[in-house]
Amino acid sequence: IDWLRRAKYWLFHAPARLRREKTRQLLVRGLRKTGLYPIAARAWRLIRPAKYPRPVVAEVPLVDEDSRGYDVICLPVISWSSRFQRPQQMARQLAALGHRVFYASLEFHRGADAVLSVCERNIREMALPGAPGASVYRDLPSDRDLQRMVAAIDKMRREWRITSAAVVVQLPFWTALAELLRDKFGWPIVYDCMDDHAGFSTNCPEMLQVEQRTIAAADLVAVTSEALEMKVRPKAKRLALIRNACDFEHFAGCLTENENLDKNIHSHDNSNSRGLTAPGESISNSHAVRELLTPGYRASGNGESNAKPPTIGFYGAIAEWFDADLVADLAVLQPAWRFELIGGTFTGDVSRLEKLPNVRLLGEKPYAELPRLVADWDAFIIPFKRIPLTEATNPVKAYEMLATGKPVVAVDLPELRPMARDGLLALADDARGFAAAIQREMDDDDQRRRHDRRAFAAKNTWRDRAATLDRHIRELFPLASIIIVTYNNLRLNQSCLESVFQRTDWPNVEVIVVDNASTDGTAEWLAELEKKEQAARERADAERPGSVFPRGAWEQEQAAREQEEFLAGRPRLRVMLNRENLGFAGANNQALRAARDGFICLLNNDTVVSRGWLSTLCGHLRKMPAGGMVGPVSNMVGNEAKIPVGYANIDDMPAWAAHYCRLHDGESFPIIMLGFFCVAFPRELYERIGELDERFGLGYFEDTDYCYRAKQAGYEMRCVRDAFVHHWQGASFRLLGNDAFHGIFQENQNRFESKWGADSMAGAY
Repeated sequence: IDWLRRAKYWLFHAPARLRREKTRQLLVRGLRKTGLYPIAARAWRLIRPAKYPRPVVAEVPLVDEDSRGYDVICLPVISWSSRFQRPQQMARQLAALGHRVFYASLEFHRGADAVLSVCERNIREMALPGAPGASVYRDLPSDRDLQRMVAAIDKMRREWRITSAAVVVQLPFWTALAELLRDKFGWPIVYDCMDDHAGFSTNCPEMLQVEQRTIAAADLVAVTSEALEMKVRPKAKRLALIRNACDFEHFAGCLTENENLDKNIHSHDNSNSRGLTAPGESISNSHAVRELLTPGYRASGNGESNAKPPTIGFYGAIAEWFDADLVADLAVLQPAWRFELIGGTFTGDVSRLEKLPNVRLLGEKPYAELPRLVADWDAFIIPFKRIPLTEATNPVKAYEMLATGKPVVAVDLPELRPMARDGLLALADDARGFAAAIQREMDDDDQRRRHDRRAFAAKNTWRDRAATLDRHIRELFPLASIIIVTYNNLRLNQSCLESVFQRTDWPNVEVIVVDNASTDGTAEWLAELEKKEQAARERADAERPGSVFPRGAWEQEQAAREQEEFLAGRPRLRVMLNRENLGFAGANNQALRAARDGFICLLNNDTVVSRGWLSTLCGHLRKMPAGGMVGPVSNMVGNEAKIPVGYANIDDMPAWAAHYCRLHDGESFPIIMLGFFCVAFPRELYERIGELDERFGLGYFEDTDYCYRAKQAGYEMRCVRDAFVHHWQGASFRLLGNDAFHGIFQENQNRFESKWGADSMAGAY
């Protein structure tokens, strides 16, 4: 049936398709010769019919989505609906790690807002205001268009509560916009430099000059090859080599039946009970195995084979860097072989290939269909020209092709030489070299070599690359240490930490919990929680594909995913268990001494945080050049930070808080005293003022004392209206009883007035 379908297609549809393709090629050549190609291309972008269905508009969520980290503003080099490559793969994996990704469209509109449409879970395509028909490869945005883009993203930021973000730039066109976003919101710039842009004919000289500015301006430059690393190193502030990779599961799936056969072969290797292959014999030399592995193969009675001709394939852009003449020479040299080429040919010259009877140009195919289309191929080729563009390329296709387990032969590119040295693929320079290498690779193909290729691919997945990029991005943000002191109240402690883990989107966080000799199981629960996290991190390292582990590549990949999903964006937990109650000030001082550089946040254990709480506090601190202290508004606090709330149940708090914070975006006001149920300040303030005064014992007035000392030192204190933290208030002290509580309160008030004078309390409560 499949054969009939293919025959029907080629009999009735292929001739028309080939005529259209040939006409298009002639038109492109003519436009290039006359210099009208850029004008024609821009006109086509304006008038072309819609190729994809109308996108699903992304509506602003009524409830803030729980996030395990920052958001990503992706300013890409290709549109989301283009050939699925590194930009979309990295976006997909960052979304899988818990980040919301806003992926910019390359088509602009005359409106004022960013128009969002749903791509996948956690990924929205973002159509920005700009000049319709503008090319991101040849044009630069005007100052007016830049201001419109920033205004649109600012509105989107408020509606979607983007409190911390990283701007990932993949094309110099976006540089000026990224710089404006960093200046306005403090979002760091990451330049994902995946190619040598000078090698693309679509890039104009002005764009190449802008790229030098992009490299210098970026807070982090990620490169895909050693050649690019050497090129950008002199100007980059911070550099990370993050090579390309593959979607292992996607491409490995095309050999599922062969994998089952491999297991069968392995189980019968020693006994040779079925006569499939003798120990040590190559699978390619076993007629019984090849009969099962090779469609159309049949072994003759005299031991000679009449296998169908091998199919050699390539998929990807058949563009100016694709060596069509090399493939044509190879096809002429091996007329019995079939060659199938998948990919658009918009900028490539395929005139010779179209005339060859053993070459099929299949055109562009959806990414989802590639495993099925290549399943019957016997070997892959990567026939690139040796030019500066490809010399700096780390080919994605190499990883994907190796994931299928099939032989691969490529031109001698620097990034492929280590793979060739490990015997994973073969390199060649001309058609005769390719022919010999392909034949040798097919003849030597066996179970072990397929396993080695796939094991290598399993060690180089987009998930692993995204996790690496994620770690580098988090390091661009100052560390924030959340300090929580616990004393009994197990359920409140669990509720507090759960909200912190789920709703803290500041990218670089550690949580230090100090337990003051709890007796209700809190200490044991904290110890077990810390142990579980440490074990998960150790397993994540062990299970990461490529580690020594007694499981197959697919099982390692699955286990690594489970550990990464558990740990994704999760702050590191450090637990200190005291044998006696050191009081609120003493326990906080213990953690303050252990905290590292960056921001410090003291958080009570009887709180429940809302999404964006810490990023908002840190954002306000970054806008205070002289430093200071900030705190959120709350439902329960003894001064003007208390606000009326519109929820009666804690489960309804996140939705109400999201709405309230949107209405008061960016607002703050000066305050005399901040309640230490939640307060944030830079470590420099702590180092100058010192520790909390432990003479206040179990608690109360140590926060008033600290604020007074900060005020005396010239620091500003502000309450921010766009951060909300629910406070149960006094949970630990209620355990002591009313009489003990009032006694402690009065005693510490007297201590404070004795230290600073009675008038110092004015306006504090």
